[in-house]
Amino acid sequence: MQKHENFCAEVTANEAQVEAVTKSGQELIDNNHYASDRIKERLDEIHSMWKDLKEQSERKGAKLKEANEQQQFNRNIEDVEVWISEIEGQLMSEDYGKVSIRIVLCKAIRCIFIT
Repeated sequence: MQKHENFCAEVTANEAQVEAVTKSGQELIDNNHYASDRIKERLDEIHSMWKDLKEQSERKGAKLKEANEQQQFNRNIEDVEVWISEIEGQLMSEDYGKVSIRIVLCKAIRCIFIT
């Protein structure tokens, strides 16, 4: 995620350069430069490439975010599975001492909701 965030920051930082090139090209076109047609074509190409770059970056960012959420969910599932195994072990034990099953379960449930 950090690499992608750095990439997005770089894209944003270069947006001013794209705007400056656009402004410069538009001024040449407005002043009837002899290559106005070619300048317009190049500006259109740059705008299309810039738009594609930003869209691809957004899509990749969304996929990375989803992958990160899935990874976190999987970690949470693993934590719950470990906890359930521990509780099952405690419940199968015949030595409860002074601690009741209800107290053990309440503590365990609090532990899940706190973390």
